[in-house]
Amino acid sequence: MLRSQRISLHARIVSVIENQFPEIAESEPELIAHHYSRAELGEKAIRCWLKAGANALGRSANLEAINHLRAGLQQLYAVGSDDERARLELELQLTLGQALIAARGYTAAETTLAFVRAEQLLSRIGDVGQRYSTLYGIFVGHLIGGHIDSASDTIDRIGRLASDGDDDGYACLAHRLSGSLAFFRGDLRSAQAQLQKAIELYAPAQRRLALHFGPDTGPAALIFLSMTEWLRGNPQSALRTAQIAIDDAHRLENALTLGQVLTLAAQLHYKAQDYESMLRLAKEGDDNCEQNGIRYFGAICQLYQIWGQAWSSHVPHCVDKFRRALAAYEDMKCGLQVALFRGMLGQLLLAANDPRGAANECELALSNITINGERWWAPEIYRTLGDALLALPNAELAEAENCFRRAVAAAQQTGALMLELRASARLAKIMVRRHDAQEARRILASVLDKFDEGVDGGDLRAALAFLREIS
Repeated sequence: MLRSQRISLHARIVSVIENQFPEIAESEPELIAHHYSRAELGEKAIRCWLKAGANALGRSANLEAINHLRAGLQQLYAVGSDDERARLELELQLTLGQALIAARGYTAAETTLAFVRAEQLLSRIGDVGQRYSTLYGIFVGHLIGGHIDSASDTIDRIGRLASDGDDDGYACLAHRLSGSLAFFRGDLRSAQAQLQKAIELYAPAQRRLALHFGPDTGPAALIFLSMTEWLRGNPQSALRTAQIAIDDAHRLENALTLGQVLTLAAQLHYKAQDYESMLRLAKEGDDNCEQNGIRYFGAICQLYQIWGQAWSSHVPHCVDKFRRALAAYEDMKCGLQVALFRGMLGQLLLAANDPRGAANECELALSNITINGERWWAPEIYRTLGDALLALPNAELAEAENCFRRAVAAAQQTGALMLELRASARLAKIMVRRHDAQEARRILASVLDKFDEGVDGGDLRAALAFLREIS
C-alpha cells in the first residue's frame, strides 16, 4: 500500500473507533495509540501510549506498561514544541520509572536512568507532584542501593518541599519516607514518630498517589511502624499493626504494595522467631511477586523462604541455597539489609556446626554496617557473633562476652529493647558461667523492668524463666 493511502486508512480507523466505539477508545488506549502512530500523528499517539502505560501500571501489568511507555518515548521526535515535548517526556519517564521499580528493581540501571532524566527535565519544566515523584525515585534508588547518606540528602529535599506546601498527601509521603530512613539508620524513636505522623495524615483519597510513589503510603507506613514497635519492645502492638497493613494491602489490589507488606511482615515474624508464620508470609509474598514480575521483594521473599525451610529440612543444603539467593540479591545492586541477610547466613552456619564460618559472616555484616550506617540490626549481629565464638572448639569466652556487651550497648543506642533483652540474656548466661549469679540477675532484671507489654512473647518468657532459674 502507498504510504499516503496507509496513513489515510489508519486515520480513518481512529476516527471510526473514537466516534462510533468510544468505550473501546477509553478502555484500549494502546489500540488508538497504534493507529495514531501508523497515521503519523505522533503527539496524539504519545498521549495514548502514556494513558495505556498508566492503565497497565494501575493493574500491576508492569511489563506491558514499560512497552507502552517506551513506544511513547520513541514518538517524541514528532512533537514540534520544545516545552510540550519536554512535558510529555517528563510524564513518560516518571510513569516508566514506577513500572521499572516493580519489574526491574529500585536499583536497576534502567530505573535510575528514568529518574535521572526526569530530574534533568524538571530543571526547566514540571509541577510540584512531578518533583515529588522524581525525588522519590532518586531516594529509593539510593536507599535500596545501601547509600544511606545520599538517601538522607534526598529526604531533606523532600522534607523542605513538603514544608513549603499544604497538601496532606505529600506531607504524609515525606513522613513515611523519613520514618523508613530513620528505621534503617537505627533511630527508632524518630522512626516511630515519623511513621505515626504519616498514618495520621493518611486518607483513602491519597491512594491516587500510589502510582507515583511505588507502594501505597498507608500500608507502607503501617508495616514499617509494626517493625519499629516490635524492636522497641511492643510485640503485641507490632503484630496488630502488621495485620492491619496486610488487610489494607489486600483490599488495595496493588501488587507492589502487597509485595512490600508481605515481605516486611515475614521479616517481622523472623525477628520474633515465629518461623512458621514467616515461611507462610514469604511464600505468599513470593507467589504475588512472581505472578506480577516484581523482582526486588521477590528476591527477599526467596531468602526468607530458604531460611525458614532450613529449620525443617537439611540445614547444610539450605546454606548453599541461601548463599546463591544472597548473591542474586547483591547482583541486583541492592545494598540495603545485606548485613541482616549475612547475619541470617551466620545463624544457618552456626546451626550447621560451622561456627568459624558463622563468625566470618557476622564480621562481614558488621563491616557492611560500618560502611553504610544501617545500624538497626547491629545488636543481633553482635549477639550472633558472640554465639559463634562460644561454639568454637576452644570457646573464646572473653571475646564472646565483649560481643554481648557491644550488642547491649548498640541496642540501647538505637532503642531496640527487644534486642537488648536477647543480648542481656546471653550476657547473663556468661555471668552464670563465671559463677556470678548476682550480676546475671541484675542484668536481666534491669532490662525486664523496661517492658510494659508482651509478657507472653517467646523472648520474654525465656528471659523470665531463666531469671527464676538463677534466683
